[in-house]
Amino acid sequence: GKTFDKTNEIVVIPQGSTKTITGNAESYNSYYTGEKLYFKGVYHEGAGTFTLNPFVMGQYEVTQELFNAILGTNPSYHSEKNSNVVPIVPGESYTLRPVENINYYHAITFCNKLSLKLGYEPCYTVEGIDFATINYDEIPTEENKAWTSAKVEITKNGYRLPFIKEWEFVARGGDNEADEWIYAFAGTPSITTFGDEYETDSNLDNYGWYYY
Repeated sequence: GKTFDKTNEIVVIPQGSTKTITGNAESYNSYYTGEKLYFKGVYHEGAGTFTLNPFVMGQYEVTQELFNAILGTNPSYHSEKNSNVVPIVPGESYTLRPVENINYYHAITFCNKLSLKLGYEPCYTVEGIDFATINYDEIPTEENKAWTSAKVEITKNGYRLPFIKEWEFVARGGDNEADEWIYAFAGTPSITTFGDEYETDSNLDNYGWYYY
């Protein structure tokens, strides 16, 4: 079969081990002085102790190419169809850009269909939905009670979205004892302090993929 670029996976916590993290102020008090929890992250002071079980995560965001191969369409705005307004830089490929312009329902459908494609057990169930046959155009684009109530079975071996504690653990470097764990933004200690409003990270252009 076809080999897709940027589909590497990394072992975050290996089989047979766990990671225990106790929430504390050290993970944010070097840069944040306010009281809003969403600036402090999941592992804030008073949050308790968390144990993360073994898991593997994709090294890259899902590419437009892979999403199109699984669901038969590329809904992304930053794609070749809009090349006149979203040009690429030399050496870049539109198809290897992250897929975007999708919702939660699209994401879990992608996970299930990729699982089925590779012979794994799908993690998500939605009442009345057969993920083996559903087409992209049949996925809701507005809030839907059945889809919002989707159940995830973590005992299955297929693909799923990371839980918030897993995502933050990886986004902060995957090692709560490393210096990077207390950085205000992923990849840089350039911000020293800020209050309840976002401030600009002077290094963001070096590693961020974003637009206004």
